[in-house]
Amino acid sequence: MSHFTINEWLILNGIIYNIYTTSDFTEMRQKLLQQLKLVIDFDSANFYLASKDSPHQLDSPVWMNLEPEFTEKYLKNYNKVDYATGIMFSGNSLIYRESDILPEQDRIRTDYYRMFYEPYQFHYSLHFAISKNNMFLGILSLFRKKGEPDFDVNDIMIFDLLQQHLEYQMYSRFASITEVHNKLTLNEAVHKYQLTRREETILNYLLQSMGNQVICEKLCIANNTLKKHILNIYKKLGINQRVQIFQLLKTNNA
Repeated sequence: MSHFTINEWLILNGIIYNIYTTSDFTEMRQKLLQQLKLVIDFDSANFYLASKDSPHQLDSPVWMNLEPEFTEKYLKNYNKVDYATGIMFSGNSLIYRESDILPEQDRIRTDYYRMFYEPYQFHYSLHFAISKNNMFLGILSLFRKKGEPDFDVNDIMIFDLLQQHLEYQMYSRFASITEVHNKLTLNEAVHKYQLTRREETILNYLLQSMGNQVICEKLCIANNTLKKHILNIYKKLGINQRVQIFQLLKTNNA
């Protein structure tokens, strides 16, 4: 580890800080590519996320020194030509060089090389497939052009240092998106749990965080009557606390 300079350690600390503090994941990944350029020599890069609809689909690319057509073409063709998809979607975080998968004479003859390396004068690449709890989360790729050396152990070590941090933040983000995605809308809850019209109205007010007194005034009912309606709603939804409503249903802002 002593071959990292103090400046490189400071840059790596800045990268880790960015991973944890930049809430917008597009911005975080863009900053990450810019910062990596300070410690790893590469010509171009991209960073895809796993699609929220399928763990074996790529989505939301960001890139550096690449034409947009590259990522568009890759999204359309990777399942057909990228021979490393088995590694990418293995469910384990893996750092690998393209040159380690196939012998040189075989690699340059593949459709993948001819489609994504030759047209852009790339020859070497370093990939970081990020997964946690057997769930693929995204892939970060760096490219070098012909005439440049392959990525080395030092470059791989930098990815290795970032592994746990990216796994944690990306898994937390994916779990949060999945949770919101799985929540019910008010209409879905009404049909699923067979709520009455009055229960639907009260549940809508509860989702707006209205207090009991305000709801009673709006509906012109006594507080005891409201409490009976709320208990019936809880029983139908299978919950016993108001906070669980927000865990089960989407709010108007979700």
